[in-house]
Amino acid sequence: SGSYEIEPGRVIDLGIMADAGGLLVFLDQQTLREGALYALTDASFVSGPTLGVPYPFAIRAEFKRDAAGAVTGLRWSEGGRDLDARKIAPHRVEEVTVVNGDVTLRGSLTLPAGKGPHPAVLFAHGSGDSTRNLAFWNMYFVRLGMAVLSMDKRGAGQSTGDWHEADMDVIADDWLAGVAMLKQRA
Repeated sequence: SGSYEIEPGRVIDLGIMADAGGLLVFLDQQTLREGALYALTDASFVSGPTLGVPYPFAIRAEFKRDAAGAVTGLRWSEGGRDLDARKIAPHRVEEVTVVNGDVTLRGSLTLPAGKGPHPAVLFAHGSGDSTRNLAFWNMYFVRLGMAVLSMDKRGAGQSTGDWHEADMDVIADDWLAGVAMLKQRA
């Protein structure tokens, strides 16, 4: 996951998307094209013409790593062009726990690398067994200088409880507990 500048003013945001079966997905902020990246190896991925259509291959992405194995950039091949992208918007991720009554919500707080305080956004899920893996959205907001709290919905991922048995007020209280946690942080 991360943000990659492939040309001046053109950024590709990448992230894992639980609703797409845990695939790595991208959003090209210039063209607004999005798609899944399918692994060929641990560093080489391909994408088809659009999200959910893997063939024919239209994009190839090869991650570049430093001597310690950290991803530093990628080579983005599309339309007969090979573009070397650098990783931008350094960040850190903290695993967090939020408690609402007898339910424990697990999540990730993604923070820009710079000194805070940072404005924050909390993602509230729609229907289904949604988790904190919201594709490229966490990276998009971090790149804008915001902290992002993404939690597994009650009963999904690593959170306890059962969203099937909760009404909208209870679900809203889960997210308000996340806001309260954010307010307690410097």
